[in-house]
Amino acid sequence: MAATSDFAGAGQKPGMEIWRIEHLQPVLVDPAQHGKFYTGDSYIILKTEQKNSLSYALHFWLGAETSIDEAGVAAYKTVELDDYLKGKPVQHREVQNHESPLFLSYFKEGIEYLSGGVASGFRHVDRDSYEPRLLWIKGRRNVRIQTVPTACSSLNDGDVFVLDLGHKLFFWAGADSNRYEKAKGLDVMRKIRDRERGGQAELVNLDGTVDESEFWAALGGKGPIRSADEGGSDEMAEKASDIKLFQVSNPEAEYELHEILEKPLKKALVSSDHLYLLDTPSAVFVWIGKNASAEAKKSGMKIAQNYLERAQKPNYTAVTRVVENAETVVFKSFWQEWDPVSYPVDHARVIRSQSKVAASRDQPEIDVEQLHQQSVAEQALVDDGSGKLQIWRVENFELKEVDPSLYGQFYAGDSYVLLYTYQKNRRDEYIIYFWQGRDSSSDEKGSSALLAKDLDDKMGGKPVQVRVVQNKEPNHFLSLFKGQFIVRAGGVPSAFRNADAGAASDNQTALFHIKGTNPLNTRATQVDTSAAALNSGDCFVLCTPACVYCWAGSGASDDEKVVAGNVAARLAASLPVVSLAEGEESDEFWSALGGQAPYPQTRAAATEAREPRLFHLSNATGVVKVEEIVDFAQDDLIDEDVMILDTFLEVFIWVGSQSNETEKRTAMDVAKKYVASATDGRSPDSPIVVIQAGSEPAMFTCHFRGWDTSKAQGFEDPYLKRLQNLNANKKSQGDQRPSVQLKATGKSLVPQAASVDAPSPSSGSFADPASTKFPIDLLRTNPAGVDPSKKELYLSDADFSAIFGMDRAAFEKEPKWKQVQKKKDVGLF
Repeated sequence: MAATSDFAGAGQKPGMEIWRIEHLQPVLVDPAQHGKFYTGDSYIILKTEQKNSLSYALHFWLGAETSIDEAGVAAYKTVELDDYLKGKPVQHREVQNHESPLFLSYFKEGIEYLSGGVASGFRHVDRDSYEPRLLWIKGRRNVRIQTVPTACSSLNDGDVFVLDLGHKLFFWAGADSNRYEKAKGLDVMRKIRDRERGGQAELVNLDGTVDESEFWAALGGKGPIRSADEGGSDEMAEKASDIKLFQVSNPEAEYELHEILEKPLKKALVSSDHLYLLDTPSAVFVWIGKNASAEAKKSGMKIAQNYLERAQKPNYTAVTRVVENAETVVFKSFWQEWDPVSYPVDHARVIRSQSKVAASRDQPEIDVEQLHQQSVAEQALVDDGSGKLQIWRVENFELKEVDPSLYGQFYAGDSYVLLYTYQKNRRDEYIIYFWQGRDSSSDEKGSSALLAKDLDDKMGGKPVQVRVVQNKEPNHFLSLFKGQFIVRAGGVPSAFRNADAGAASDNQTALFHIKGTNPLNTRATQVDTSAAALNSGDCFVLCTPACVYCWAGSGASDDEKVVAGNVAARLAASLPVVSLAEGEESDEFWSALGGQAPYPQTRAAATEAREPRLFHLSNATGVVKVEEIVDFAQDDLIDEDVMILDTFLEVFIWVGSQSNETEKRTAMDVAKKYVASATDGRSPDSPIVVIQAGSEPAMFTCHFRGWDTSKAQGFEDPYLKRLQNLNANKKSQGDQRPSVQLKATGKSLVPQAASVDAPSPSSGSFADPASTKFPIDLLRTNPAGVDPSKKELYLSDADFSAIFGMDRAAFEKEPKWKQVQKKKDVGLF
């Protein structure tokens, strides 16, 4: 069939494949161009995921200026691809500027709209010849990048714009633009410079301190700037309306729609022999019964498209085709009775319930009772993890092979690439994992992805690539280490002298938190060496120069105790292992932790305790939504929102420093109704505890694996962080142009051109820190004459104590890796 030649080999392994409609035929798009869409074209996108078996999401995307013929071919070819995959995909229709959250989630760097179509899409790129373009960067969480007319009238105060003149890139931020748009704008500039200009273009931040004449001249002259409101809101809130269900009669020919008026909607209303159309506030769904004819199955998307016109719904309304027994969670959420849902759902929909947060006219009700339904993270294992494993660590942007005796020990400040080989049907199959530590630098994380791709290319594209983030490791990844997965603090700069003999051999004391819910996901993470880091619910391993202690809290699970014993034996090497139950501690044990200190201890009633659950509450979309975060970690706490942590004995409301009053107020209402509606035997008077970001008590942090106190000290603005990274890259490359520093004003931090040039790496002498002192803002720009590896020495004693929270003597007593981390935290590394 035609699909065999057009889509041969599609959907055979996890990943994303994109085809562009060219001359009415689908043409595969280079993965390097994924995320870029021409507004005059149509595309087909196939997302393949490995669950128990391969599953598919199939989208066709229509640009705002695409022709009717191209749009028709995209829809028709999507059906062909669906047939080729034996009807397994869930189909979605996407329209430019109105893409579904699922579609946008595929492109972590955002999507970019490019002007033109096939005729202009594949022009030869001459690096010395450029056509000026103005890029509009808009959005909060899902940032879009779009080419707009190169004119002052395109600007508005609510968004960010990048002017690309080829040799020079200008960054312009509206007065009311958000930090995510600013951060994305800097990312866009950097990528254009590095990927399209060979690293030669100059980056200019229009912050009011540089000459802007070239920028305004390119836009045809300076003029009035539109307001943020004229630029449009970043998110459009869904408006509630009736949900309608229609049965489709005679779908093969002149079909008819018969509305089913019975409410509420139940699965019993649909039959396997027919097609049904579900009209909801946010999307139109076509449900295909398993016994429907082949022609009926093919006509589903066309019927939905015609319905949009008949019902006078916007052309950009999302359309999704689902087949019986493969319904999506979103589809099921509009029915009161369907199969039990085991995945996080959109709790901002309207469902009848006896226990709900009061809703306003614009705020859909929040189904609090639904929150009690446990979400399950299903992870199918490829095999038992007994295949061949090779591990490399990213050092100086290259792969350095790790000694096999160290397999399972990772550093939070580093990134790694792993190649796993296993047998399936008597032939070798491959998985490339690239693991990124929480404290690994942006360059190292980026290098790990590129090096993983290089390895994949060398192997002919046979492996499956999987990105793994610290504390979010999938079960199969963990299975490779047989219950001995350990994350140490520090990284390559930490200079552990003999890591293979364990932390104890460094004459340093180290404490590891052992936490998990089963033998597979229990792992060890290094935490602060302090008695306050202990908690009765878990196990800990304490490495000292004399011995290794294996400490079991009274509430620790048997699985945690087994893993703790394995980790203790691994880290001890030739040192003795001392097993301790809570309450059996010796004076030497407490001394190694700096003395006894209060820590969260199990109460008598805690024998009934359940595993904690974390919920994310946000109104970023214009309405408040509550969603569970499965297998949560500290990094899931979003400073701009509010989180609810249910530990069974207490319910915590964690308030991010950037959250708004609506979120704070709603969170308390949700928490109260959540406790009142619980049927799990907890007391209706269970305490609700409100805590502020950065001031988390031990009874809260003990529920997170490997809590890092340095990460909880304050909000990190992604825009300011990227400015610092750009400056750091300039310094590392010996760029003599001024860096960008941050100057405090009466209202906020704003960038200004630095008055000190970045030093050359070849500088042979440095000023004496005993007699030369600088303020920290200036040290962060790496001024000439300062030893970049010892910038903290150029602080005055008063500034040093204020910045690091300790004097120089105490700082020097810290382990080397802690010194490095503290310097990173304050921008002096």
